[in-house]
Amino acid sequence: MKEKLKAMRNVHQSPDFLAYVCLFAVCILWGTTWVVSSWTVRQEVSALQVAAIRQVIAGVVMCSYLWWTLRDKLMWPSWKATVLLAFLNFICSNALSTWGVEYIPGGMASIVGAAYPLWLVVLYSFFFSRKISTVIWVGMLLSFAGLILVFFPP
Repeated sequence: MKEKLKAMRNVHQSPDFLAYVCLFAVCILWGTTWVVSSWTVRQEVSALQVAAIRQVIAGVVMCSYLWWTLRDKLMWPSWKATVLLAFLNFICSNALSTWGVEYIPGGMASIVGAAYPLWLVVLYSFFFSRKISTVIWVGMLLSFAGLILVFFPP
């Protein structure tokens, strides 16, 4: 019995386990975002309000975590760049895409949103002349195809 408990403790402390937990959380949280945003907008709530609420909650959680874990290492110059990137990426990008669910189905919006990481890898490999392995390409394309199968509007 003690050996089983020790083995279970080792699994929970392994980096792979934590990576899978994070991947699961991202899939659930990010994957349901578009469906919830679409439903909320259909309830006559402004898309920009939905995006603002989403981003304020996410920003408070992220900044609180960073402040708690990296309190001694955070410097004001890094915060300035972080705030600028947060504005451009999260507020502008997500607000506009949430606004878009007023005009397209939530499933289609999730497909468009899921193309974002693919474009990042394409641009990264192009601008930094980095070769992306075949396994990574196959994994990304298979996961994107699976997302299309799940969310494509009938």
